[in-house]
Amino acid sequence: MALLHVTTNFLENEFRTDFYSQHNTAADGTRTVEYLDALIAYPLNRRFMIEALTNYEWKNARDGGHDVSGAAGAAVARLQLVDVPGISYDLNFRVNTPNDGIKMKQTELTPSLGAWYDLTNLGLKKIGLYYSIGDNIYAGPAAPDTRHNELTYAISLAKTWTEPKTPFFGNFTTFAEFYGLSEVDGADKNQTTTLDVTPGIRFSLGHGNIIMAGVDLPLTNPHNFDATYRFTYIFNF
Repeated sequence: MALLHVTTNFLENEFRTDFYSQHNTAADGTRTVEYLDALIAYPLNRRFMIEALTNYEWKNARDGGHDVSGAAGAAVARLQLVDVPGISYDLNFRVNTPNDGIKMKQTELTPSLGAWYDLTNLGLKKIGLYYSIGDNIYAGPAAPDTRHNELTYAISLAKTWTEPKTPFFGNFTTFAEFYGLSEVDGADKNQTTTLDVTPGIRFSLGHGNIIMAGVDLPLTNPHNFDATYRFTYIFNF
C-alpha cells in the first residue's frame, strides 16, 4: 500500500498526483510553500519497476518579499527483493533534477530501502507496519558549509476498516506516519534533526481510483513549519 511519506514497497501500474500546502515556514523568508507533482510507474517485470515524475513548486514570501516558483523532474528505479504473503522489501533509487526557479541548484540522489509487514499473525487484524530509510545525497554547486547528505526515515502503522468492495469507501484505512530528517554534514549537522507525525486516511472509490489525505504536524522544536496539508489521488491501471 502506498502512503504519504514511507517509501512504497511493491510494484504496480500507477498514475499518482500529490499536492501539499505548507504553512508558516521558518526559513528563507518564505510564508507558504505549495507543491504539485504527477508520476507514472510501470513494472517491466515482477522484480523491476521504473517511474517518471514531474513537479512544480511555489514559494510565497512574507510581506515585502519576492515569490518564486519553478519546475523540476525525477526518475525512480525500484527492485523488489522480497514479495511473499505478509512481508515485502524493496530497494529504490531516485534522482531529482535541480529546480532553478526556486534557486535549487543541486541534483538530489536518494537510495532507500522500503519494507512492509502484515501484523495479522500477531493478532492485529488488518494492521500493517511500514518503514523506510534513505540517504539524500546532494551533488552540484553549493555554498561553503552547505549540507551534502541527509538521512530520511519513516515508520507507519495503518489499520484497514472496510472490505475492498465497499461502495465509495473500499479498504478505508486510517494511518499514522512518523517521519524524520537528520543532516549529517554542513554547518547545521550538530543541531538539525526534525521529526513530524502525519495522521491520515486512505480509501478506494472503486475501479482503481484511490484518495489519500493527511496533515504533517511538527514534533521537534524549533520547527520548520506549523502544518502541511496533503492530498493525493492514485489511479491503478
